Amino acid sequence: MSGWSSRNMMARCGNALAPNSFAHGWRLKRFCDTTGQLAPISTENVGKMSAFQSESFSMTCSSTLRFCSLRGWIMVLVTLGVTCLLNACSKFENAQSAHNGPQVSAKFFDAQFKDVNGKNVDLSTLRGKTVVVNFWSTWCPPCVEEMPMFDDVHRQWASKGVVFVGIAADQADNVKSFLKKTPVSYPIAVGGQPSFDLSRELGNRYDAVPFTLIINAQQVITNRHFGIYTRKDLELDLAKATK
Repeated sequence: MSGWSSRNMMARCGNALAPNSFAHGWRLKRFCDTTGQLAPISTENVGKMSAFQSESFSMTCSSTLRFCSLRGWIMVLVTLGVTCLLNACSKFENAQSAHNGPQVSAKFFDAQFKDVNGKNVDLSTLRGKTVVVNFWSTWCPPCVEEMPMFDDVHRQWASKGVVFVGIAADQADNVKSFLKKTPVSYPIAVGGQPSFDLSRELGNRYDAVPFTLIINAQQVITNRHFGIYTRKDLELDLAKATK
């Protein structure tokens, strides 16, 4: 059996998952089957948490932040203090970082991806608009949960020059099957491994999904959001980005 971990990406069957680096949490396990393909995901308790509710997620400091690791297919539960720290770091980064300008966002606009049907997704056409870029995956429950909200906000804000694009850190077949059940009105690009690298270049220091960026019409990154987005926070950030 082969697994993936946040510290080690196992290349062959016969390796065990490395322990989660967080004191408390759950990790998602993906094992190779006899053909070498990734088998269905299962969850494993690696801390002292007594329950795991995949139906509800929260980004507020009164609850917990959950996200899935791009490197290791890991889902973690981050406790109250760490959640608040992440929120604070994110706000500080958005306000203070010198790495938010057009030279950074150009990495997004110049990226080459295809959709689920193999057609090119021309991200360069989005220059001059306010763009919400969401890195996600079909195996990431928080990602899946926020997509209907993203779709609704995309429709509501289209008249203000706001566009959304999703970049799936996944395989085309998985994304295609998912979109048949959960269609969205904004374009979805299939990123695979290159999307991991792109998200890192754009500031995803946690190598995690969901990871969402807002790039304004001047091609400046105004927000980096780690974990699930609430509609209230997203619309507040969009209001600032479109001023």
